[in-house]
Amino acid sequence: LADPATRALVKPELQWNILQGQGPDIQERAEEARGELRQLQSQVQEMFKSVDILCVPATMDAAFDAEVRYPTKQIDQSFSNYLGWMMPAATVSVFLCPAVVLPCGFLEDGRPVGLQVLAPYGADATVLRAAAALEQCLALPKGTEPQSGTAELRTEGPRTAEEAAKHHGIE
Repeated sequence: LADPATRALVKPELQWNILQGQGPDIQERAEEARGELRQLQSQVQEMFKSVDILCVPATMDAAFDAEVRYPTKQIDQSFSNYLGWMMPAATVSVFLCPAVVLPCGFLEDGRPVGLQVLAPYGADATVLRAAAALEQCLALPKGTEPQSGTAELRTEGPRTAEEAAKHHGIE
């Protein structure tokens, strides 16, 4: 990113990612994160000794305004970077468990709501059976067009690359 011409081709969210990986304390931060990750994975596997399936929201909130690059606030929680609103899905990704996301319904205004279904490590068939059973019970319409909703969303977040750069402290 030292070359301004190259930097101009890279969206600010990715520039922020690159800068995070170039920090002076990156090795220490990475080792700390790996330790926390091992502990979290161990806790999840322990939980699955008494739970067959775990169902969690796919996102913190329903679909947001498409004019916004990413939300900076949802359900009274503020995010310092573009990854914050994705934490439910991103957290599940590091569990090393099979997972599937499926629609589970719609809000009154028509926006879809998703659910993540997880099973223990190696239980891929279990998570697929559970998702299929849930899909059959919910009997949601298949092959529908995307729903945009009718509610005014008031999503807070950057709408331009310049606003995203400012939000990430990249000038």
